[in-house]
Amino acid sequence: MTVATGHDLVGTAATLPRPWARSSRWLILLLVLSVVTWRTQTTYSGGVDAVVAAKALLGLMTLAFAWAARVSTRAPQPMGNAVVWLVVVYVALSTFGAWTDGGLRVSGVVSVRLLIVALTVVLLVKTFPRAQLLDDLLASLAAVALVAALTGLPSIWATGRLGGGIPQMHSNELSLLCALPVIGLLHRVILRRAAPGHVAVLLLLSAAMVATGSRTAVLTVMVAGAVMLVQARRLGRGLVVTLALTIPLLGLIATRTDAVTSFIAREGADEGDIATLNSRSIVWGASVDYADTVWTRWMGSGLAVKQIPVLGQYWDTQNLDSSWVSALVQAGLIGVVLLGVWVALTVLNSFRLAVEPRMLVQGLLAAILLRSVLESGLVDGSPAFLTFFLVSLFTTPAKVPRTGSPLRPSAGALTQPSARSMSRG
Repeated sequence: MTVATGHDLVGTAATLPRPWARSSRWLILLLVLSVVTWRTQTTYSGGVDAVVAAKALLGLMTLAFAWAARVSTRAPQPMGNAVVWLVVVYVALSTFGAWTDGGLRVSGVVSVRLLIVALTVVLLVKTFPRAQLLDDLLASLAAVALVAALTGLPSIWATGRLGGGIPQMHSNELSLLCALPVIGLLHRVILRRAAPGHVAVLLLLSAAMVATGSRTAVLTVMVAGAVMLVQARRLGRGLVVTLALTIPLLGLIATRTDAVTSFIAREGADEGDIATLNSRSIVWGASVDYADTVWTRWMGSGLAVKQIPVLGQYWDTQNLDSSWVSALVQAGLIGVVLLGVWVALTVLNSFRLAVEPRMLVQGLLAAILLRSVLESGLVDGSPAFLTFFLVSLFTTPAKVPRTGSPLRPSAGALTQPSARSMSRG
């Protein structure tokens, strides 16, 4: 057994059957549509309605297409299995916890849904070059975000924040769909590979992200941009001039106007929005005392638990506004450890990549992991999980049978071109 070279990690379209070589973008788009929310302010509590059935059918259809692509591939792409096993154990753990807590019926459905998404991603990674899939994912997120933002423009006048129209989604989720492609496009700008069309989409997505009023999204994009900039070997003149003009301008706006204060305070937004750091700290504290048995403390109460009771407030229940708090409630202390191992492995493995792909991957990781502290969805059938799982598989070294002596991973080979540019966004 030898460690796959960087070229193996990226893969080439030459190993794919011709009919499927250009279809990953549509499979990824279908997968994205199956994980985004189609209606706001609802959580699955059992039963089947039109939306639940339609999303389930779309997910199963995507899984079937991914399987068909996989079995028609002449030479499957190599893939490491460490992350896959972590996800399987995490889901099994939380499902067992749901059984001990009497919530298996609902949590079991949520667990199956997450496993369908994970299995679909695994099949796609075994079929298509990983860089191509990452490129397709960012492009699909951008497409869905732009449609949702344009059709959701009336929400600005209704609530003060931009939300999704078609599909219907909360402002915070729309902000994530905007933020991830923005990072991909910034990666292109830093590498001086951005065409005018890329810049136009970057500006549209950035405007939509700001209009959502999500302070977390803006912060994560800024951090991700900084992570990528410090690794850049050389910056283009246009980018240097833009930064030289933009940074003082932003400083002037921050000191001479109340624009930044208004954005942070979210003036004009819905008064009923309690998703502040203070209210998050309330539910974080409540989550520590949520478990009432040894089983639920160590293994959680299932993936379907999205809200828990809170005491001493004018509201009775509150959403678990943190992926790590969600892990504690849904998968217990063992689940938190597993999630921590998953994150640590992904971050450490990202340093194996060559400079250019590492910039993008670590920028995405910085945004996703920072957001995971303040938002849920890192281990759920959601765009956050889809992105994090795919990035994790992208960074995991693949061991494949070979003749000869073991080879070290070739970081430079990761810059080999795939079927399409990895960071087209």
